[in-house]
Amino acid sequence: MAQSNKISKSKTTPKHSITQMSSSDEAKQIMLDEGFRSTVYLDPKKKLTIGYGFNLSDECNRSIVVRYIGNKYDFDELRAGRQKITKKYAEMLLRVGIQNSRRELKRKFGALWNKFNHETKNILINMAYNMGMTRFNDFTDMETALTEGNYKNVVKEMRKSLWYGQTGNRAKRLIERMKKANNVK
Repeated sequence: MAQSNKISKSKTTPKHSITQMSSSDEAKQIMLDEGFRSTVYLDPKKKLTIGYGFNLSDECNRSIVVRYIGNKYDFDELRAGRQKITKKYAEMLLRVGIQNSRRELKRKFGALWNKFNHETKNILINMAYNMGMTRFNDFTDMETALTEGNYKNVVKEMRKSLWYGQTGNRAKRLIERMKKANNVK
């Protein structure tokens, strides 16, 4: 069988169970926002990505692939575009990514995290999953506004970001959700 190094643009039991790792509304929304691709592709930041926006460029994600779907897929083969991923296994990676984003956001915001309403948490998780915590941490003015409970400024900071220009309708939807969840006119 010939192997392909092509990067696309567009049933075994897993080693570890991933039940209840994320609420289904978070996962469903991110699945809609990210879309699904069974083969590796380059995201707008030129990162190798697969499934529902799972980043294969970051070497730290190797351990996630090995731990959760390593009995079915090889990290290097996925990254090289020689393996396709099914929706089932892509959703496993998504749920681990959501869990990791939630954990990092809880760590970042500390006790304040528990004061955010459910929808605000989902929006922040969506953003962190989409851009990664390193880029999310660059939203210092938005973080200040969140800390102050100033959701008008949270929305303003979301709108004036580079992320807003890069994600189009996703950013617009998340801003509308943030406004509605926090009574911003």
